[in-house]
Amino acid sequence: MAQPRRSGKSVRPAHRSGDAGKSGASSPGGASSSSKRADIGASSRPPVAAGSPAQMDVWDRIAWVCLHILVVLVPIAISNLGPLNVGGAPFTFDQFDIVKVFVQRGLVLVAIGAWAIGMLLRGGKLRLSKVEWLALAFLAWVLITSVLSVHIPTAVFGKYRRFEGLVSFLTYGAVFFVALQLADRPSRIRSLARSLAIGGFLVAFYGFLQVVGTVPFEVAQVLRPLSLVLAFGTAGLCTWLALVWAKDDHESRLALYVIAAVALLGGAFWFLGISQNISYAAQQGLQVVSLDPVRWGALPFETNRAFSTFGNPDLLGGYLIFPWAVALGLALSEENALWRGLYWVFSVLNVFVGITSFVRGAWIGATVSLAVIVVAYVRARRGTDMRLTSTDWAFIGSAGAVGAVIAVATSLRPDAVRNVFTRILSIFQFGEGSALTRFQIWQAARDAMLERPVFGWGADTFRLLFPMFKPAEYVQAAGYLSVADNVHNYPLQLATGVGIPGVLMLYGLMGWSLISSAGTALARGTARERLVLAGFWAAVLGYAVHLLFGLSVTGSTVFLWLSIGILLSPGAVTHDIKPPAWRTVAAVVVAVLVVAGSVLNVRYVAADTHYLKGRVLTQGATAIKELERAVEMNPFNEMYRMEVGVVWQDLFRTAAREYVEQAGSGADTTALRQQTEQYLTRAAAAYLEAIDYVPYEYDTYVFLANLYNEAAIYLDSTYAQKAAEAAQKGVAVEEYGPAIRLQLAIAYLTLGQVDDAITELEFAAALDTNYTQVYTMLGDAYRRAGRFEEGRTAYQHVLTSDPANTDALSGLAALEASEAAQTAAP
Repeated sequence: MAQPRRSGKSVRPAHRSGDAGKSGASSPGGASSSSKRADIGASSRPPVAAGSPAQMDVWDRIAWVCLHILVVLVPIAISNLGPLNVGGAPFTFDQFDIVKVFVQRGLVLVAIGAWAIGMLLRGGKLRLSKVEWLALAFLAWVLITSVLSVHIPTAVFGKYRRFEGLVSFLTYGAVFFVALQLADRPSRIRSLARSLAIGGFLVAFYGFLQVVGTVPFEVAQVLRPLSLVLAFGTAGLCTWLALVWAKDDHESRLALYVIAAVALLGGAFWFLGISQNISYAAQQGLQVVSLDPVRWGALPFETNRAFSTFGNPDLLGGYLIFPWAVALGLALSEENALWRGLYWVFSVLNVFVGITSFVRGAWIGATVSLAVIVVAYVRARRGTDMRLTSTDWAFIGSAGAVGAVIAVATSLRPDAVRNVFTRILSIFQFGEGSALTRFQIWQAARDAMLERPVFGWGADTFRLLFPMFKPAEYVQAAGYLSVADNVHNYPLQLATGVGIPGVLMLYGLMGWSLISSAGTALARGTARERLVLAGFWAAVLGYAVHLLFGLSVTGSTVFLWLSIGILLSPGAVTHDIKPPAWRTVAAVVVAVLVVAGSVLNVRYVAADTHYLKGRVLTQGATAIKELERAVEMNPFNEMYRMEVGVVWQDLFRTAAREYVEQAGSGADTTALRQQTEQYLTRAAAAYLEAIDYVPYEYDTYVFLANLYNEAAIYLDSTYAQKAAEAAQKGVAVEEYGPAIRLQLAIAYLTLGQVDDAITELEFAAALDTNYTQVYTMLGDAYRRAGRFEEGRTAYQHVLTSDPANTDALSGLAALEASEAAQTAAP
């Protein structure tokens, strides 16, 4: 991560308009008097170099470097490192979001702690604006709504694999605050923008490899050695050029070092990955080799869609808005030819990957950002001699050509998702596909919001709310397994979580920040001076538009808050803060808090490592120990608790089958029976503990009812009563849940309550006509009730879509036998 540090320390000549050399806000430790407002373009002094030792002591420098590392590392942070995995497995179960959260929180803890210790020990300049008081009010409101939440732990830590609870909002606020304090001049803002663009390039290039997908086996064998040759050759050439050709040009030298580092590290990693993929293809007898250095297995979305280090195209598309807009601002404002070319390359790559992620909301947001950049450029050039160069026009034309080629090429694809034209048209098709389910989710969110409009239900609790409020039609449209954990509309998402006041505060913060900074970022006649700020301004607006249709995740939304802090920085007011008399004690307390928070942060991610081992890598008693360790290290994740029950149930199922087999052969099964019942007891206890912890998690009731139904089959039919009781509680949590209705029907059939079972199965079948198990069970129930024609219809419904379904075929045979026996009876 040396490159962000170097860019943070770069010294740019004051005469360069690309550096916005007409001063920013006063730096910490500068000569500004209390409450003096910084004014870009008003200072008679040239800007002091960002990161100069005279301006940053060790504490500020630590915070500044952490901010740069965060900007680059958070987007690329994943736990599946492909060829570098120890034992071939990632180091966490959630391979994407929890790692980003871990890196983000760890860096923010160090950054805010270092800044606070510095202020305590030596005093300094506290930079404030009117807007951040609204940010503080919003964070206080999130705290209040968390205390009043339907489930406090979820509201505090967020839903697993989403993590946007109170802790994440506090992290956002800390990033916003540190950026406001340290990005106090154009050179520092440009430095952060550069790191953001580099991080975006790394993410986009990985997405590019995923879009290309595979190459023939012979081509891969050529690429394998070529990757090393290009990596070391490029790194060596760039280093030589930096030391010889650009030794007096700091900016070109820095660019060359960045290229060398990226080429060396990326090329070496890709060499290891493609080597592994060649070996895998040879073992499997494949004729093609994946270019992705990480093998992800089966994807939950279409192949050749970019998802990069975010795990999902929707999440990638939202993030790319930030490097897209900021890289454009950098390209249009850069005077150094090498950096300008790099920024344009980044922009063209963002176009390619952004389009091939096929995320409509991101397309809309990126288009809005582009429009803002165009307006900002037109306004900035008025009255100046600034014009686009031939290089600029070449890259602008390349970006347009890339978009046109992708649009035409994808129009030949039959699937509607990976086709740009049909994807655009689907934006206006509200009655089908994802648009239909999106409106149904919004309906549920609206109903949840109206029930608790002021305080909401707690941040990131929508998964717990959705089963209570979803319309019945959603089940048919999305399938019985689908549970929405995100609204795909950030204002509605927030409204369900933190209430309408919380939404007004956060969107008031965004709107106020954009309005108050518009005069600076979009000023007329400033030439290149403020186009980087315009890039951040465009990114905030574009991402806000994207969030009307997309998802907010910590790996992306942190850049929204960072960008707001940067936008407010030029107009911040500085206040002199003197070190307090108790500064040493306070500094020690801060240091202790940072260490304690860091330890908890490590435990948080380590718990997911144990969860991975317990759920995937081990079995039986070993898996139980791993899962119990996960719960011990992070007792606030209901998924960990539930999985303990799942493993105990697996042990019960295995032992129960063995018990039935041995009992049928006449063997002594006393000990085995006791062991089987012990597994049953522990599985039930684990599920009940999970239910006590989070009563609104619908899935746990399904698992518990299924456990007791299995016990009724293998051990004693009286367990069906417990299954029915558990299922009835699950129905109370989710009225339109076909899976829990099925479990309730199975229990009723075991208890001999055939008519009650038919009622539940008919209800479930009406919810989702594609749920084949419900229809086969309904056929069985009709057969037992002597309603043969209706039973035949139920079986035929399954066989229409799945002619080889063994349950339906055997059920139909049994029905015909029962019908024949009834006909033959006197």
